[in-house]
Parts: sequence; structure tokens; C-alpha cells
Amino acid sequence: MKKNPYALISLPFFLIGLLLAGQALWRYQQALASRAWPVVDGSVTWARVAEKKSIDGGVRFTPRVEFRYTVGGDVYESDTYSFASKSTTDGGLAQGLISIYADHPEVDVYVKPGNPRRAVLRPGDTHGLLKDGSLGGVFVAIGLYALWRGRGWRRYG
Repeated sequence: MKKNPYALISLPFFLIGLLLAGQALWRYQQALASRAWPVVDGSVTWARVAEKKSIDGGVRFTPRVEFRYTVGGDVYESDTYSFASKSTTDGGLAQGLISIYADHPEVDVYVKPGNPRRAVLRPGDTHGLLKDGSLGGVFVAIGLYALWRGRGWRRYG
């Protein structure tokens, strides 16, 4: 007797889905919490758009911003300008996002209380996180369906 093939594919889909959904949920929670984080003065040290070929042959543009700030006399650096999805197919949009920081190098930095290494420039930004979490949910649903369809590791004949 063979092992049920549905059971073999269910676990990877389920685990990948949990990972994607969990990451989106964590980023969403951090984004919402960051609205209440204390603000310190900071300065942008570097801003550019990174280009990367996507699987479908297109190009994805990711705005990259690095900044420096001081908390309690200690200097920190970060590249987390937002907890939201950053990649886009619109190069003009990505360029517009970083031009804000290139034109205004002095910025407000929102610093996580108790962990000054965690900071963000755009607090509360949740753009695209629903899409990311939904993708994880689809993978979880496929994994659960495959598990249900195969009824676990039961042998069939």
C-alpha cells in the first residue's frame, strides 16, 4: 500500500502558510504599536531604490532608507523605514518614497520603548500587510484541505 500523496503535500503548505501569516501579523502589530512610540530626532544617511528581477521576468523596486538617531546618548542606525510591504512594480512610486527622505535628511524617528535598536520612520504604516497575511491564509487553507482530503497519513489502496 502507498502513503496518501495528499498528506505529503499538506504539511509544507500548512507550515509555509503559518510562517507567512505569522510574519504579516507580527509586522501589522509592530506597525500599529509604533504609532505610540516616543519620537527622537534623526538624520537620513542613505536613500536609494533597489531593483530586482522578479520570477515573472518583471522588475521589483524596493525603497531603501538608512538613518541614524540618538537615544540616551547612544547612537543607533536602522534601515526600517516602515513595517509595511516595501516592494513595488512602480519605479516612480519607489523613487517618490525615497525622495521624501533625500530632500529632507532630518527626520522624526519612532523608537520602541525598552529596545532603542528597533526604530521606524513611518509609524502605523500597514500598507500591503493584509495582502501578505491573506497569502499565508491561502497556503494554510490549501494545507488543511490536503490534510482533510487525505485524512492524515492513513494508507489507501
